[in-house]
Amino acid sequence: MNVFQWIMLPVLVVVVMAELARFVRDRRRSRLIRTVVWIAAAVLIADPASATSLARLVGIGRGTDLVFYVFMLVTPAVLFHLYSQQFRMRQDIVLLARREAL
Repeated sequence: MNVFQWIMLPVLVVVVMAELARFVRDRRRSRLIRTVVWIAAAVLIADPASATSLARLVGIGRGTDLVFYVFMLVTPAVLFHLYSQQFRMRQDIVLLARREAL
């Protein structure tokens, strides 16, 4: 294990434990998704060769490329979701302001 792994794995264990505790309290799907993402990060940091094995399984040469491709697909989806939430919030604020103005 290298220095990065020695530093990041304990941090990720704490993050995963905190997310699991919140998931047990809330039982919200978003908490479960966040927990799975943090666990995946911990697994890929603990065993970088697993990223390469998974990449070759789906027809990509390197694990780094797989992580990059997934990031490039997930980022626009998250941005679109956040934009739509902001748009709806603005509409709600306008409706509330109109109602209160009357």
